[in-house]
Amino acid sequence: MKKNINKITWACYLLVLFWLGACTPNQVHNFQIDNIGMQNVSLDGWQGSNNKFYLMKIKLKHCNEYFGIGGIPYGGGILDSVCNIVIFDGKNEDVANSLKPVSSFVEDSVKTLWGRIGSKDFPCHYCLNVRQLQNYLNRMTVEVRGEYYSKEEDAHYMYRLFCVPKGQPLPKKLIFRFDKYSIECDVNNIPKRVKVTRIDKMEP
Repeated sequence: MKKNINKITWACYLLVLFWLGACTPNQVHNFQIDNIGMQNVSLDGWQGSNNKFYLMKIKLKHCNEYFGIGGIPYGGGILDSVCNIVIFDGKNEDVANSLKPVSSFVEDSVKTLWGRIGSKDFPCHYCLNVRQLQNYLNRMTVEVRGEYYSKEEDAHYMYRLFCVPKGQPLPKKLIFRFDKYSIECDVNNIPKRVKVTRIDKMEP
């Protein structure tokens, strides 16, 4: 009798495991770039720099969601890959390569800079250049959870801070090109105040 009970117990256990596996999606929810923006900013405590700082903002809208047990969404990947990121100056020349990481001019060990506009704190993770940002977007999966999340909009926002060295042309237009469409915006060159609330440093 005991052996039969053990067999039934194991059968139930295996059945539960099978059910869990069957109910767990083999696909994960995706996101797509819904909107972009770029703003000249003045950073509290760093106004003395001769360089200009620019905050890039990317809205990641959720789509094609698949849910696992308990309704917990799993971060997937980008739906439409970014083919190219172009930043034009006033002469319609691409100046994307002239944008430098803010840590080159502020602090070499910056991993994440936390900024505040109004009452909202948001993370600006280290980014070497615009090309690295493009590759990161195209490969990003669950890392999207490390970006700012708006519950009201059910969307994540990526913030990246760049620096334009003194004497370099200023950006005027930002364009994200995809396979079949593009998203573009004018760069706002009127400085907006950003308070730096915290700096997370890279591990040595």
